[in-house]
Amino acid sequence: MNNSTSSVSGFIPATSRAGRTSETLLASVLLLALLALYFWRLLFGGGIFSPADLILGLPFYYDAMPADFQHPANGLLSDAALKFYPWHLVTRQALQEGLFPLWNPYVYSGTPHFANAESAVLYPPNVIGYALPLPAALALSAVLRMFVAGLGMFLFVRALRVGVFGALVAAIAFMLGGSMVVWLSYPVGGAYAWFPLLFFLTERLISRRRLLYVPLIALVIATQILAGHYQTSLIMLMAWGFYSLYRLYTDYRLHRDQREILTTIGLLAGGVLLGFLLVAVQLLPFTFWLGQTYEAEFRAQSRAARLIDTTFLPETFVASVTSFVPNAFGSPNWGALISFAYGSYIEQMVYIGSVPLVLAGIALLRLRDHTAYPDQPARGLVMFLGAAALIALALGLGIPGLDLIIQLPLLNIVSPERYRLAYTFFLVVLAGIGADRLFRLAGDSLTMRRLAHWTFIAATGGIVTLVLVYAALNLFTDQLARFNRLQAQYPIMLEGFRPLNLEMYFPLIALGIFGLLLWFYRRGRLSARGTMVFIVALVTADLFIFGMNFNPALPPEQVYPPTASSRFLAVQMQDDPFARVLDLRDDFPPNTGTAYGLAQVTGSDYPSRRYLELGLALDGTLGYGNNRIIFPAYHPAFDVMNVRYVVDSSASPTLQTTQFEEAFAAERVLIHENLAHLPRTYIVHQAEVLTDDAQILERLADLDFDAASAVIIEKDLPAPLVRSDRSSAEIVTYQTGRVIVDAELDEAGLLYLADADYPGWQASINGEEAEIYRANYAFRAVYLPTGQHT
Repeated sequence: MNNSTSSVSGFIPATSRAGRTSETLLASVLLLALLALYFWRLLFGGGIFSPADLILGLPFYYDAMPADFQHPANGLLSDAALKFYPWHLVTRQALQEGLFPLWNPYVYSGTPHFANAESAVLYPPNVIGYALPLPAALALSAVLRMFVAGLGMFLFVRALRVGVFGALVAAIAFMLGGSMVVWLSYPVGGAYAWFPLLFFLTERLISRRRLLYVPLIALVIATQILAGHYQTSLIMLMAWGFYSLYRLYTDYRLHRDQREILTTIGLLAGGVLLGFLLVAVQLLPFTFWLGQTYEAEFRAQSRAARLIDTTFLPETFVASVTSFVPNAFGSPNWGALISFAYGSYIEQMVYIGSVPLVLAGIALLRLRDHTAYPDQPARGLVMFLGAAALIALALGLGIPGLDLIIQLPLLNIVSPERYRLAYTFFLVVLAGIGADRLFRLAGDSLTMRRLAHWTFIAATGGIVTLVLVYAALNLFTDQLARFNRLQAQYPIMLEGFRPLNLEMYFPLIALGIFGLLLWFYRRGRLSARGTMVFIVALVTADLFIFGMNFNPALPPEQVYPPTASSRFLAVQMQDDPFARVLDLRDDFPPNTGTAYGLAQVTGSDYPSRRYLELGLALDGTLGYGNNRIIFPAYHPAFDVMNVRYVVDSSASPTLQTTQFEEAFAAERVLIHENLAHLPRTYIVHQAEVLTDDAQILERLADLDFDAASAVIIEKDLPAPLVRSDRSSAEIVTYQTGRVIVDAELDEAGLLYLADADYPGWQASINGEEAEIYRANYAFRAVYLPTGQHT
């Protein structure tokens, strides 16, 4: 055999600062070039980084659906379309008005915006994007996150004394791997992308103990928190914390210097503390907002129910299969919104590439030999990474025994599936180490031969299995179609398992090619460097085919297009711009009105406690993970919410009264006008004082309650009210965080504003501070004396 370990100079880490800088620049250029190719349709094709075409099949948007439309580009990314894209619009509108985006006036009759955290108002990539048009900002944010993820992983793995080849494999596997790809358009991906950089800076601080790394660690911690997904932050910070403890332990064993180790601990603690202080401006409002919702209780109840759940069995099976064949149970790119077998495609994702997965196994192969290579990561570190990966996976799968951990306080509001993020993180690091170690096996002809042999056999067996499944689908159509889950997706399954479908088969093809490359290398037909280049290209090609179409870049005309219904409402709102729209049965999906400047009673996010309680009292139901209130019918108490138009896909019986008039009809959608609707703000001269929540809700639901002339408040007024019919109020300015009303009263009264009540709102009358009364259970009112007021 012509190859030898001594010929592989790429293993030796650069020792000079110039060398390290040069290789980092070269890696950056390579990663950016790959991303330019990966996102070519987004960067050069005029597309918008959004899966918003998933709304096109819904009643309100049906007439805007292109003639050749078959299914959404990715129907699983509903939050990206229904939450994050509209929230970007709210943020930008507030900034254009010269206001900080504290409030979202378009959903739930108004709700906190900045405090919900996932709006990610202060997330640095978003802040940079505020200077750009929204399509360019979304593209920049996506590319920047993936670049930071890739470069951070390259730097971290290099800091572990892994060669450039291994570091590149790890960088590409993390940057383009399943965890980053499926969560890229979510705050999850925004937070996850920064953790390799945090691990790198921590490694540098422990090895060099320089004060410079403290503010850098703080900035990275702050940045990933500002991404807005605190579950991801918590899990990955826990993983980082355990890694830091392990490294502190090994560093102490090496140097036995208590002063040095205490100094390092102090520097790390300082970085963490400074990082959290930097984001206190976000964490404090979020913590308060969380207490104003039922989100924590709902999540804790869900985790408690999982204590006796046995889903770990099918989840373990699915994770095992999709580790090598990520689309074995369907792909949303094919229109498969549910798995062929079990679970959610996104939540189940653990794919880092079939070749990197084998390389991760190589890192753990014959660990005793690590002592022979002092320039490689220590045996203990590899064992720690392997153990950490397995524990994270076990937590993510809910393995009995370990799943008790998710019942602990704070952890019981975290989605267990998120632990898989830590698993793929550590697995990618192992893949980088394994890539480095792969050519160390060159001196072990038998091991290398077996590795090439069994890798090729496994790939061939996998491909044959997929082909047999395809044959079975064709041969036993009638029998298989009896299963409801398969019957609904049978055409998708046929297309998915078709032998020419690269998205299904290429991971196994890549594995087979990898086996052949090892065989050629072992036989001396390929040099070490040539084999490295082919492996990097193979890993890249596999992950390109896997994820390149997952996050769509849509034509602008498919992102919240104007429809006949939206045009009608826009015209009608010209004389009443503050009227709200109610959608029945999600026919006009919550949050989507934001793109048209239409305020909705519903929303897609956790509502405040009192708004949810009011919604449930008005016959609403919880849906979509408890973060939506779905109303099946119109309730008279909707009058207190300023509802003028009701969107319905069928003739709801509650709208067949003289109070409503059919104002617009199109295919699959009806819009009724509430002829008795009340304005956003008005003066009342009657107040009912009730202090019991149940009594207030019962009174609001009472058909005898006249919302036009009275409100229900929860404390006495400074003076009694006198009936009058000559008072008036008019909104003169309505912005995302400020409302200015001119009012004239001939007798003292209450100015009622049909905007949701929330602590933090302040009121003034003619420049003097005034008290806000909670009115009609979840809204606002201000007491006004006789006269003219602003």
